Amino acid sequence: MGDSGSGDQPQQAVAQAMLTYFNTARRFPFVLMLGDNLYDDDYTGEFLTPYKPLLDRDVSFYATLGNHDRDLESTSSRSTWETRIGTRSIRATRASPR
Repeated sequence: MGDSGSGDQPQQAVAQAMLTYFNTARRFPFVLMLGDNLYDDDYTGEFLTPYKPLLDRDVSFYATLGNHDRDLESTSSRSTWETRIGTRSIRATRASPR
């Protein structure tokens, strides 16, 4: 999933749909987050609260950084970025052109 939301009602609805799918159709082991994961750096409101039922069922979330994660648009000349999601630090390095 990408552009996961800002903890608002549509994000809550998607999280509930994911939980319903998990419980009734397919017990998926992980979710790939495609970027723009936290718009306001609100780990609890934008990640932990909506996805806690899935986290409690041992679903892993693997996140890539998007341009809204720590305002990467303003740091486009940098080759390495770092952001925090909750207590975890995530570092991304731009690949060298071939």
